[in-house]
Amino acid sequence: MTSRFVRKVRTVSGAVAVQVVIKDGGRLVEVDHVGSAHTDVELALLLDPARERLAPGQGVLELGPLPQRQISTADVAD
Repeated sequence: MTSRFVRKVRTVSGAVAVQVVIKDGGRLVEVDHVGSAHTDVELALLLDPARERLAPGQGVLELGPLPQRQISTADVAD
């Protein structure tokens, strides 16, 4: 079974790397590095294109305004 997801990992420099990961049968198949964020604003800006890369060209179902969860670089483990 193949799974695709956005991964956020802390780098040695203290930034948060945003990656699109593809796993197949529990094995890492591909990692697409989107960018590295040093602030919460940069992290939010990188997550949008990362989510688009999960399913390129896929339309969006309009559900109206949804609550947004605030994302912080502090939430990513060291």
